[in-house]
Amino acid sequence: MPVTLDPDAAAVFKAFQEAGRPPYETVSPTEARELYLKARVVSNPEPPD
Repeated sequence: MPVTLDPDAAAVFKAFQEAGRPPYETVSPTEARELYLKARVVSNPEPPD
């Protein structure tokens, strides 16, 4: 059964796919942590002062 994502969640998922990053399960734990930290800044930046 297909899953329908919320439009905002679907947009985030699509952006991650289009970024060309490898799936977390295909890289080492260290590489996955580095990818996560880099993506977090883009996907959830610090709020402005």
